[in-house]
Amino acid sequence: MRFKNSVYYMICDERFLRFPKTPDMTRQTIRDRYSRLIGTAIEHPGGRQEARNAYSLLLGRYDPQTDTTRDAYSRLIAHGNVLTGLIWQDAKQ
Repeated sequence: MRFKNSVYYMICDERFLRFPKTPDMTRQTIRDRYSRLIGTAIEHPGGRQEARNAYSLLLGRYDPQTDTTRDAYSRLIAHGNVLTGLIWQDAKQ
């Protein structure tokens, strides 16, 4: 991971993903019973949330205005917030 002007640059699938870290973001780490990092749930300003696995790959997003959860490819997964389920499902694979 490289830091440059408070923007994170990550290598994922041979390309750079870029997302700014704002002070309003709240980050919740999810760990298993052995304290290994399973994933992270990030809440952005406005209530939008996203789930990332232990390698910071995007798993899905939740939009509170439409009350829907979508995966990393923007396919509808469920009505309601099931981001934690996405993280645990990815950890089992």
